[in-house]
Amino acid sequence: MERMDRLTELRENGTMRWSGEQHAWVAEPDAVVSALAHDGFEEYKREVARWTSTVRRCEAMPRPADDWWADVEQDFLACLEGDGSTSIATIARRLAISEDAASSLVAILAREGKVRISVVERVRRGDEAA
Repeated sequence: MERMDRLTELRENGTMRWSGEQHAWVAEPDAVVSALAHDGFEEYKREVARWTSTVRRCEAMPRPADDWWADVEQDFLACLEGDGSTSIATIARRLAISEDAASSLVAILAREGKVRISVVERVRRGDEAA
């Protein structure tokens, strides 16, 4: 089993903290991905590289005059009204998009600091994607 020194550092310096209300460790996604990449988790290193490449391509793309992204973002954030949290499946259903697309929106908005990812659920045997 690999040591997770950087994750331990995040916990010890208060960057990652336990939320009793959410029953989960809470931290900025970039800090967690960076810590995992540093600690030798190769899939996270690949994800960091892929994400950086995607962000650069997206930043270079011109935005249309009507700024459709603002509409997508507004509709997405409206799904969080009420208690402020919901599942990916609920967001996907409300926006009539796939769960993969909803997950991508969550990742983008988290990266922009507009939402926070605070719960990760383990996939149980039989629930894996085909």
